[in-house]
Amino acid sequence: MPKYEVKLNEQYKDKNTANSYIEIQEEPYTGLSFVFGPIEFSGENSDGTGVINFDYHLLFVPENIMLEEHKKDIESMIARILQNILEKEVLEKGNESDATI
Repeated sequence: MPKYEVKLNEQYKDKNTANSYIEIQEEPYTGLSFVFGPIEFSGENSDGTGVINFDYHLLFVPENIMLEEHKKDIESMIARILQNILEKEVLEKGNESDATI
């Protein structure tokens, strides 16, 4: 799991209306910043795992990152971060009797 930090959106208010954004904290993508767009839960796979469709918007890409060359890796990393965030929420809410996400 790449290290990341959720930050208050004071820096990119002109690019986004979200209250926070995610910034990658380790190489090779240190400084890359993004927000999630719509996230949709759309059923299950045949193995019982959930299907999630999501969008994201890059707010800042450091000059040393060749976006086109690394697009698949970046998208995979963003998907892992979303999965991590959702898993944390489920674990935190799982102890509550009327948990909703």
